[in-house]
Parts: sequence; C-alpha cells; structure tokens
Amino acid sequence: MPVPHRIGAAIGCLLVLACSDDGAGTGLRYNPPVPGTLKWSYTTGGAVVSSPALGLKGEVHVGSLDGTLYVITQLGLVKWRYTTGGGILSSPAIGVNGTVYVGSLDRKLYALTRSGKLAWSYATNGWIASSPAIGLDGTIYVGSSDSTLYALSPEGALEWSYTTDGVIESSPAIALSGTIYVGSRDRKLYAFTSDGALKWSYTTAGQVFSSPAIGTDGTVYVGSADGRLYALHPDGTLRWTCTVGILFASPAIGTDGTIYVQDESRTVYAVNPDATLRWSYATGPSLFGSSRSSPTIGADGTVYVGAGEGQLYAFNPDGTVQWSYKTGHTVQSSPAIWVNGTVYVGSRDRKLYALFSSSSGWLVGPWPKFGHDIRNTRYLTTSR
Repeated sequence: MPVPHRIGAAIGCLLVLACSDDGAGTGLRYNPPVPGTLKWSYTTGGAVVSSPALGLKGEVHVGSLDGTLYVITQLGLVKWRYTTGGGILSSPAIGVNGTVYVGSLDRKLYALTRSGKLAWSYATNGWIASSPAIGLDGTIYVGSSDSTLYALSPEGALEWSYTTDGVIESSPAIALSGTIYVGSRDRKLYAFTSDGALKWSYTTAGQVFSSPAIGTDGTVYVGSADGRLYALHPDGTLRWTCTVGILFASPAIGTDGTIYVQDESRTVYAVNPDATLRWSYATGPSLFGSSRSSPTIGADGTVYVGAGEGQLYAFNPDGTVQWSYKTGHTVQSSPAIWVNGTVYVGSRDRKLYALFSSSSGWLVGPWPKFGHDIRNTRYLTTSR
C-alpha cells in the first residue's frame, strides 16, 4: 500500500523551522535548509517515470506504473488519487480550470476534475506514453502507440486526428502561432495547424522519441535516435544539427538561448544557440541503464536532471556540479520546481522525492523544462 515517508516530511518541516544560537549571545538565527537534502518522499506502488505537474497551491500531480495518478500536498500527504486500467508513463497536464489530463497504458486519455473525479476518458487504439499538451482554446493534443496524434475538445470529443507511420511517444509542443509539433518513430518531426492540416514534416535519420522545445524566435529543437540535436526554422527548414548521442530525452532552453539535453550515454550537454558546445558532463556508470530525464532550469540558472545511476543532479550554469542526491533506482522522471525552491522528481524505486534547493522557483524563460511550465501545458505562451 502506498505510504508517505512521514519521517522525511517531519524532518523537512523541522529543517525549515530550525534555529540556533548565533554564538554572539544575541539570540537565535535562522538556519536555511541545505540544498540537495531530502524534504520528504512518498512511496507509490510502482516505478515513477511520469514527470510532475504542479497545481495552484503547489500540489504535485504525478503518475506511477501502478496505474494511479497521485495528487500530493507540499507536506507529502495524498490529497486524492485516481486509478486507471494500466500503468502511467505519461506526464499529467493541468488546464486553467484545474482539470488534469493524463494518458495511460490502458489506451485511454483521462480528464479528471480538480477533486479527482472522472470528467471523461477517450479510448485510442494503442497505449499512451505521450504526455498531453493544452492549447489556448483548451484543445488537448496527445499521441498514441497507434501512430496517431489526437486533438480532443475540452469535453472529450474528437476534433481531428492524423496518423503517422510510426508509434508516437513524443509529446506535442504548441507554438505562439498555434502550430503543433510532435515527433514519431517513423523518424519525422511533424508540424500541424490547429485545425489538423499538415504544414510540413522533417525526416531525421533516427526515430524521434524526444519531445520538441520551442525558442522565443520560433526555432524548434528536437532530439533523434540518430544522435543529433536538430534546430529547425518554423517553416521546417534545417537551421543546424549538433552531434551529441542518442536522444530520447527532450531539450530545455535557457534565457540566453542555451539548449540543455541529456543523451542515452548519460551525458548532459549545454549547447550554444549557434550549435557549438558550451559544456558537457558525463554522469556516473549505471547498473540500471540509461535515463530519459529531461533538464529543468531553476530561476537562478541551476540545471536539474535525473541520471541512470539514480542520482538527481543540480548543475551550475557553467556545468560544475552544485549537488546531487541518490535515489534507489534510475531517475527517468523530469524535475519540477515550486516557488519555494522545492524540487520534485520521481524514481524507478517507486518514490516521489521532494528536495530542498537554492532556486527560488522555476526559470521564466523560453522553454525551461519538459512540458514547458509547471502545469506541463507544453504551450509556449504559458509562463506559469
């Protein structure tokens, strides 16, 4: 039975309130929590590969391979949960009205109310590992292993669909123009208008599991299993490629245009806007395999990313390690950061972790994390 790590939660509360004598006889002083230390953890019934989305009060929404979507308070207590008919690899997205959307391996996309009741579900013809994106008008876009991208109304009705020639595990991204970008295992990145017309497709030399990130100038960045990071103009023409390693994870973009991404060899890269390498860092060897964790950028420029050996890393903007925290298995989840600096991330050890950090929230920038924003809307204009 899933239970919170109450000791960790209690320690976290004590750390926040901790005081000590200043040594000069002037009384007590505040001892801030140490970045990279545990605030609390919560144990689910399965691996947590899903990446958290955060609600208006900082509630953590995250899926587990036990088939359940959990909503957990900032104190590490369950607010509500909803169990689907299959494991959840998909990361939830939260609409402006609090509706939570998430896919399941039972082939359905679920819409849940802010209190955890089922609003509707939509059955595709394949399992859903893709994470939903939410358009400005509330349309929900999600891919399926049936090779199809679906566009659903806020009420759960099919607006349109487009079938590619490969499984879609990539999660859609939405540009300022309303263009929807998504990758497919058929080696292509696709661009669609909001009414479902194909604008263009670009063929890479490998399957596209990676989810696109969009820069402020409209440049679309996406990784491929051919070992390259691609930068494409909004019209689908190639701007540049940068050879890194096999990419299943997705890029994040800083305010200066630096693109951060992790490859399957467990190396984290910082790439300049002109495709030159700024820095790279090879994480340690892993008994568990690679990680598909995508970087998240804090308000202070710190870059957070999970690794195959079970670590969550915090990198300074220059690529030096600020701190790392060891979990019990591979970290494939991508981190989320709340305004108080708490970093949330899942691990294949079945736990969701809450860790202290030095960041005062997330970076308000072009595309600072997987899912773009803390609600995981994957829509470029949503800064919060």
